[in-house]
Amino acid sequence: QLALSNGLIPVVQGDVIFDANIGGTILSTEAIFQHLASVLRPQEIFIAGIDEGVYKDPLRPEAIIPLISPENFSDILPSLSTSKAVDVTGGMLAKVSLMINLIKENPSLKVRIFSGLKPGNVSAALAGELIGTQIAK
Repeated sequence: QLALSNGLIPVVQGDVIFDANIGGTILSTEAIFQHLASVLRPQEIFIAGIDEGVYKDPLRPEAIIPLISPENFSDILPSLSTSKAVDVTGGMLAKVSLMINLIKENPSLKVRIFSGLKPGNVSAALAGELIGTQIAK
């Protein structure tokens, strides 16, 4: 809240956390967003990861789903898969599912999933350019 009140855009990421009952675990970025969104009620969330967006077919990464909404989520569900690499957070399926839940709780929220590795993408997203996949009502 202090960052926002000073005109800064907060950047969060998942990390290893420690728990007295289960030991260590991963707290995903999306789980952090879930908590923060309930408190801060953001208008937009940007998830700048490795992937260019949500793939229609993981074997054809050039085919990106431009929009996912609570209404079409069940239709695109077969396209979603867990990560090809080891991903204890559940991969793209978990990421999109958690963001759909946030949209249901806050219908004015827009989430964008895009590659943060591609030069210029972060500034393009912040400028309102429609890159990657948008998750919205």
